[in-house]
Amino acid sequence: PTNADSDGDSMPDGWEVGYTLDPLVTNALADADSDGGADLYEFAAGGNPTNGFDIGYVPIFAVEQNGATNYLDYIYGRRTNGVVLGLAYEVQLAIGAVSNGWVNSGYSVTGSTGLGDGFESVTNRIDDWGTTNLYLRVAVSTSNTVVYSTVTEVTPFGLWAGGYGLYGANAVSSADPDADGLDNSEEYALGTDPATLDSDGDGAGDGQEVDAGLDPLADNTGIDSDGDGLMDVDELITWGTDPLNSDSDGDTFNDGLEVSSGGNPLVSDLWRINYIRDHGDTYDLYSSNAVLDVGGALGVYAVSNGTATLILQMEQSSDLINWTNAGDAVIWSIPVNSSNIYFRLWSNHE
Repeated sequence: PTNADSDGDSMPDGWEVGYTLDPLVTNALADADSDGGADLYEFAAGGNPTNGFDIGYVPIFAVEQNGATNYLDYIYGRRTNGVVLGLAYEVQLAIGAVSNGWVNSGYSVTGSTGLGDGFESVTNRIDDWGTTNLYLRVAVSTSNTVVYSTVTEVTPFGLWAGGYGLYGANAVSSADPDADGLDNSEEYALGTDPATLDSDGDGAGDGQEVDAGLDPLADNTGIDSDGDGLMDVDELITWGTDPLNSDSDGDTFNDGLEVSSGGNPLVSDLWRINYIRDHGDTYDLYSSNAVLDVGGALGVYAVSNGTATLILQMEQSSDLINWTNAGDAVIWSIPVNSSNIYFRLWSNHE
């Protein structure tokens, strides 16, 4: 009754009896509930040595951002009176692989926070790491025994995900926590924000921009990549058209023209044009009178300072709507030596 720990295993008699352990048998290294944690470690971390689902405060890692740098913090729980009880806690690291060996270095303690019930959390900042896998564990030692926590593995990918506040199921490579259509592995490769639907804030989701061949890190609100008169983001969000194809529906009318004229840039109007072309007489497009009327307008005359000038310009069109010059204009200048002179124009073709 004058010795709080009759068997000398660093676990007080009362604690052992409370969990139906034998206070007269040294069982610091035993694992009464077969959960992988030694009984002494469960005592040191606040666990229940007879309940496989309660191992106490499990060490975790968190990522803190400072400017453009992510810092890794490793946090574990310990008894506030550990020194009195003869318990020594330390963080151990293995870089690259566990087989490389464990060291008690490469970190600094940045503070502790009370957890209640005689426990506190201790935060340890890992120094200059992020290029390879890192393994961490807590070692709890007494004068004659050492026990360990479960091993925490942190990868560069995990550090990156933690920088965006993603942990657990949201931090695996196949997860898509922001539901933008890109999984974490794709966002990691692209440098986009896995926790934000629209990394560049231009109104279009990252996945939507990638699918369209745009840069998800560039503001596309003022960009018209295909030159059709519609901004890239408007094509994606408002019209559903292809920002890299000026004629999304392939009807020979560019998207901007169809939108400005009240048409649908996603529905081909080519059948209408073909119908009109195939039924020219119905629309009086190719009648002899129309041809003669056009022919009569070819000549442009101007008389000035004793010179008569005739300008002829041939034009061409594929749809009888839009016309462009076919070659250069022909210009004739003829001296006028009489007060009364007449000119006429005739043409012939095969």
